[in-house]
Amino acid sequence: GFMVTRPSKTSSPTFEELIRRLRTQDVVDGLIVVGSAARDELHAASDYDLVILMSEMPVPIDMGVTFVDQRNTDLIFITTEELDDTIESSEPLNPYTFIGRAFLRMDDGRIELDRSGRLQKARQKLSDGVTLKLLDTETKHLRWWLMNMFLRVARRIVQSNDPVYLQAAELHLTGMLDYAMTDYFNFRNILFKGEKDAVRYWSENDPDMLRLFMDCLKEQDLRSKLNLYEQLAGLAASPMGGVWDTEVTSLHVRSGNETIESDIPTLTSDALDFWETLVAPVPA
Repeated sequence: GFMVTRPSKTSSPTFEELIRRLRTQDVVDGLIVVGSAARDELHAASDYDLVILMSEMPVPIDMGVTFVDQRNTDLIFITTEELDDTIESSEPLNPYTFIGRAFLRMDDGRIELDRSGRLQKARQKLSDGVTLKLLDTETKHLRWWLMNMFLRVARRIVQSNDPVYLQAAELHLTGMLDYAMTDYFNFRNILFKGEKDAVRYWSENDPDMLRLFMDCLKEQDLRSKLNLYEQLAGLAASPMGGVWDTEVTSLHVRSGNETIESDIPTLTSDALDFWETLVAPVPA
């Protein structure tokens, strides 16, 4: 099998001791603690998050997990070359890439080692403000379209009496809930940073969404669950026009990379006109 793990050699030493050991390694150019440990907010459920900046990578590692001082510890390895490229780039930062995510986490990190000053440069770039490359119009439109299409499928299969269909509908809805959470943020051009962030954001800005989402998650009755999902999908997709009525035709058009928001209604309207000519009644 694939399973190659070893018992953590750092379960007993403190996190400070781990940092001290890493500092002595020439190949380690920088160390930055990110997440709750950097903000001195550690509690029972917290872990350590450490970004390790390497001047060279003898083995191609990007991520790791270990145990330090009885706590789960997430490790992120990046090279000085990767960090230089990100600092020097004038392009918007893609937060959906490995390096983009790691870079953004440095914003409120605590620098423990910075031999070449690169981490300080990274922090400076972040504090000056970084433009993010969020989802483009076309991708958002496709995700909205799929959200509606999956809802239509769910409405159909819950009408069955076949237990296999009904269990499939339960599974289908679970996946749809996950998409609705991320797409709520995608549709509003806000970077989705995970479940805790979503809960905090909704608590402050959209308590109805939080209530609907949690009610839907816990609902046992399948038809009630679908009803709640439909309401939360309508809320999540409101910037895109909400959810479709039941008996509608909707076509998704193939478009180029340069599609702009204002083109989409025209393109889809043309597509519907074309479809209606294809299915028009044939003269007797």
